[in-house]
Amino acid sequence: MRTNIVIDEKPMKDALRSSGAKTKRDVVELGLRTLVQLAQQEKARRLRGLGITVRKTIDTIIATRCIEDGLELLHADRDFDAFESYPGLRVVGTEAGR
Repeated sequence: MRTNIVIDEKPMKDALRSSGAKTKRDVVELGLRTLVQLAQQEKARRLRGLGITVRKTIDTIIATRCIEDGLELLHADRDFDAFESYPGLRVVGTEAGR
């Protein structure tokens, strides 16, 4: 996606220097990826705080998306069993494949 944004020069220079990125575009992309990773890590920490062990990051992303968007999680994957007790997650599990 192409977009134009106005960014303060000082934070951009600091980000270029501290990240080792070669271009402003690289800095912005790195910043966006970092924000997504931090959000995913926070969700995994919240689940661990509830006693739910997450085996795969993608499982957390899928389950969280279902919770946030009010979607049902249809699965036949034992990795999702731990999420079934998570408040707000509606699960429709299939017995086939289990």
